[in-house]
Amino acid sequence: MTPIRYEIGNWFAKRTEQERALARNTELPKMEYGRKTYGVVFFDKSGGRMPQDTTWRDEALKFMRGMEGLISKYKNRGEYSGTRTGVIDKKRCYLGVMFETSTDFLEDLLKQFPNAKIVDRNGKTYIPQAEILRQKLDKANAELAEKLKDVKGTAPEIHRRRPRPPKL
Repeated sequence: MTPIRYEIGNWFAKRTEQERALARNTELPKMEYGRKTYGVVFFDKSGGRMPQDTTWRDEALKFMRGMEGLISKYKNRGEYSGTRTGVIDKKRCYLGVMFETSTDFLEDLLKQFPNAKIVDRNGKTYIPQAEILRQKLDKANAELAEKLKDVKGTAPEIHRRRPRPPKL
């Protein structure tokens, strides 16, 4: 019997039957990082045309070399696994670099390569969080403008407090 099993056995022996049943039925927390398969598109064959040469692979390899620092950062945290080139989506429309990762990696990738087109396994384009927030803000502003459209008159004057002088 290993020391860990011995300690676990002692722990169980000291507990009541209810506590043992609860411990048996309780799962340990799983390390979930929300990893999903994504890919950076280098060739789009959704128009029906096939690639005539493999230049897209050369571009993909250069791209992979450029993101090595980012890969090592997220691989150490367990949020990145595997890089390969080939078909990204199930409909077989996009060719490029494919990997399994979290959305945090994608956000950093888009900061480093702002023109990269990222799609998931279903072919849906990944929208960065900044763009989602910008869209929500634009929508909220449009709704506010619509509500205030019929309001007549002038806005009250806002009196702001003067800033306090810095302490010396």
